[in-house]
Amino acid sequence: MDAPCCVGVVRDSSSLVGKDITVGKDLPAYYSAPKLKSGKRMGIVVVHDIFGTAIPNCKYIVDHFASKGFDAVMPDFYTGKAHLKLGLYFGDSAVAMAGGAQAVLVRNGEASMPWLSKHSLLHDYPGAYTTARTVGRHSIFELSMHCQRLHDTAKDVLRRQLEGSEAKHEADCLRQASEFLEQGGPAALLPVVRQSVLAALEFLETQEASGGDAEYQVTMLLTCGTAGSHTPTDRGFDFLTYVQPLPYVEPMVTVEAHQAERKNPTIKDVQWVNDRQQLEEIQKAAGVNEVVMYDENGHITEGLQTNFFAVTADGVLITAPAEKVLSGTVRKVVLDVARDHGLQVRFECPNIKDLNSWDSCFVCSTSRLVKPVSELGAPEFFPARRHFPQSGSAAHNVEALVLEAVRSHSEPLTLPALATTPA
Repeated sequence: MDAPCCVGVVRDSSSLVGKDITVGKDLPAYYSAPKLKSGKRMGIVVVHDIFGTAIPNCKYIVDHFASKGFDAVMPDFYTGKAHLKLGLYFGDSAVAMAGGAQAVLVRNGEASMPWLSKHSLLHDYPGAYTTARTVGRHSIFELSMHCQRLHDTAKDVLRRQLEGSEAKHEADCLRQASEFLEQGGPAALLPVVRQSVLAALEFLETQEASGGDAEYQVTMLLTCGTAGSHTPTDRGFDFLTYVQPLPYVEPMVTVEAHQAERKNPTIKDVQWVNDRQQLEEIQKAAGVNEVVMYDENGHITEGLQTNFFAVTADGVLITAPAEKVLSGTVRKVVLDVARDHGLQVRFECPNIKDLNSWDSCFVCSTSRLVKPVSELGAPEFFPARRHFPQSGSAAHNVEALVLEAVRSHSEPLTLPALATTPA
């Protein structure tokens, strides 16, 4: 057989055919059954390596045995956590190294070398997620807004999961998580987020992998899908945080527009990460930084990971209303600086058919902040991409204003010590 565990890289889980199960009371396991299930069958128990089952390589071995007619099962003896020695690096740069600095995964406040990739984090587990960024490596940009988003999305996701849950243990976790969020509100997540990010930064410091002045991208997932004996008893959910250096983005970006829509656009559910995969393939094929979506009438809502603004010839910013998009943290800052500097904003979906009349346009997101668009293609309407000015446009002006405002929209990870009055 091919050596699926010894290929030198961490494989993704897109081709797995088995399923995750529970053995006994609460031992997670991966099970794969043969296609032909008649007659007597033999079973095989696979023992995973030091990486555990969160990295899917060993699961492909289980699938291989199933393809040969065996019932194959692999108990997860580490319950989702790999046993790694510090300093061990995988061949997959997305897991262990990024931009010359080490990535880190934190589960419920405990930091370690990543035992699953960010791709697996966002594709394999149901839940609410958000992506933040550090500022000065001691603050988080729009921290409270991220907690609000996680809270609102998680409540919606948990409600839908409870409606379809049949397993008692799963239902108990979902109910406990729902009660935690209902009673504590978004504020209850502030200490959880702070603990996770501080643990990540401290881990990177101890590994001498903090990357100098590098800022970090912080991807957080609130999920009951991994709940087990390691889960805090007072809340019913796991909180996983993947921290890596912010990816480099060109000063201006290329974009392509395609007809598509997002279900539940105001909710940042992991389901959207899976739903957008076809559009991401289009994005890769076109060689662009982002794909923006428009409806059957050409009205643009948002990008796969960004909010979108068009700027008219007379300097008016046009962007989709909040109820049609996931209103990102940087979108909020754009609207704040527009108000403070007297820039007019119209809350309506820009029409891709008006592309050639715009002064400029830009996308915004946590990792990009504001990025003016250099080229925008709309194959359904125009044979060639529209090129925009390389400097001096209204989009460049908004970019500069947002950069100035970033620090004032950031919240510290550590609270200031309370002053005490001597007795």
